[in-house]
Amino acid sequence: MALFYCLYFCVYYNNPEIVEFLKILVQKLADPPEKINELLKIIKENGISRLRLSGDPLNQHVYHMVFYQSMDDELRIVYAQILRQLKFIQIRNADAEHLLKQRDYELIRLTFSKFTIKLASKMFFKTEILFKAHNYRQYNEAFYEEILIDCGTEARCALNYRERFTTKKKEILLVLEMYCKNDYVGHFLRTDVSEVEH
Repeated sequence: MALFYCLYFCVYYNNPEIVEFLKILVQKLADPPEKINELLKIIKENGISRLRLSGDPLNQHVYHMVFYQSMDDELRIVYAQILRQLKFIQIRNADAEHLLKQRDYELIRLTFSKFTIKLASKMFFKTEILFKAHNYRQYNEAFYEEILIDCGTEARCALNYRERFTTKKKEILLVLEMYCKNDYVGHFLRTDVSEVEH
């Protein structure tokens, strides 16, 4: 997928000349990944200038396509750059869980300044995906608390997060509001109280 990320950086740094060079390299591949062909097609049909327009639907599409792939490939240098670039972003549950497990508190805190957006998951994935982010207007402490509960993240990881992000009154209130909106009775009834550490 190295060529895929090279194409993305051509868009990001506005370099159409290298796109033509990469296109020749892709043509020499026996079976290039589908996402590379898709990105090349988008660039060819719309041009780099439009893809660089903040807020444009195609800009959102390309940046999210690269964001999800870089999360799956665990390429922090790429997904961190996209997180810093976009004001509106749709974070998958798995992406949020990844940030929590990596204890990437810098990027978690960065997401608190981002607003959610609803994009059709079938534009990026073959099956429909449910996003907890759709329940929020803006990412906050409660969003990650919900991820911690439903993804069954290890206790130590959850404790580290809560020690940093749910200590102030406003942060705790956001989490309590989330508990009120969602029915977690079944979750708590299944919990072995002898194992509760936080």
